[in-house]
Amino acid sequence: MKLHTKETVKEAGDQEVVTTTSQFDDEAKELCATGVDSAFHLYNEIGADFARHVSTVLSQQRPDLHEEFRARPKKG
Repeated sequence: MKLHTKETVKEAGDQEVVTTTSQFDDEAKELCATGVDSAFHLYNEIGADFARHVSTVLSQQRPDLHEEFRARPKKG
């Protein structure tokens, strides 16, 4: 299912950054081998760590989106 999602998203163009979760290390490796920008091992890192991970991926691959997101007022 996740591999199909990657193919569908990439058909829309190369502007997207695709990050996903995986339950197993071999699944993460397989997803990255197909061109997923980042696979996050679900059981190794959760919650705030995932947010930091996505932030890092965006800062490296789409700095324009990363700066836009950081400039937004924080809720709460």
